[in-house]
Amino acid sequence: MINLNEIKSNYPQTISKEDLYKILHISKRKATWLLENKYIPYQKNSKGTWKYKIKLDDVITFIENCMHNSDKHNSKQKEFSISLSLSTILFDSDDFKLWLSDEWALEKDIMINTDIVTLTGYTISTVNQWLLSCKLQNVKTQSGIFTTKDWLINFYCNDGNRIVNKCVVHCKLLNKYNMS
Repeated sequence: MINLNEIKSNYPQTISKEDLYKILHISKRKATWLLENKYIPYQKNSKGTWKYKIKLDDVITFIENCMHNSDKHNSKQKEFSISLSLSTILFDSDDFKLWLSDEWALEKDIMINTDIVTLTGYTISTVNQWLLSCKLQNVKTQSGIFTTKDWLINFYCNDGNRIVNKCVVHCKLLNKYNMS
């Protein structure tokens, strides 16, 4: 996960479309759509390899606007979904891990799949898939499959953050974190 300070330090002031899709964790097609539909300003370049010259500050502004005005971008979802993929890059994982530990402080330390469903809002089949594929670290015993709150927090900061179609509970959690 990349935070805004890392983006500013790792990229030049003028970037290409390739840099844009890497920063936003989106496809080349979606990056082109964002540019052509004027979500992010750019200058056309006559060179074939650098067709788009994009100011890094404009990308940062776009990310910040998505954080604060998600409804504006959700209205275009039918045309091209851009709302949830940006949640991947809006926080520092160490900071989020500490915040989530505080947020879930009163939750059980040892959890089964139904506890995870209740806490996260994901379906039982999704949670079972995470457990069986070991994306969410767990322990198998004669009594069933168990995970810990710490393992769930680590999952949310890594693989869980890369979920493309985040459930409503997950999105609300990210918005609450972004507002704190």
